[in-house]
Amino acid sequence: MNAFWNSKAKEHAPFYIASWRGFGHRGTDDFYLNGDEALAFVTPAGYEPTGRDRMLKIGCGIGRMTHGFAQLFGEVHAIDESGEMIAQATQQLPHLANVRWYETSSTDLRGFSDGTIDFCFSYIVFHHISLN
Repeated sequence: MNAFWNSKAKEHAPFYIASWRGFGHRGTDDFYLNGDEALAFVTPAGYEPTGRDRMLKIGCGIGRMTHGFAQLFGEVHAIDESGEMIAQATQQLPHLANVRWYETSSTDLRGFSDGTIDFCFSYIVFHHISLN
């Protein structure tokens, strides 16, 4: 899966993350969620961020949703299996000082100790994870 997502990130990361926008849509101006849009994913789960919370975003890609979550949470730990996705995220979103980006398997969360994350989120990711 790592090689697959690295190749798709190099080809056209925004399309493979949000394909409903169409392959020909190359701009990212409307790609990144803001805090209000991200909050629409958080509050239905019954969670109200305090601005000091620690969040884990599984399958962060190039940070489409991470950008919005960074406005709501004190720390965002964003993981992705694709090193190319992580590289693009850090290049495109260097201003997100409260985000830590990690290339790691989405099935291995050993880097995060029990009780250290207040809110964990993943969206349209788990069906891409190979358990073999």
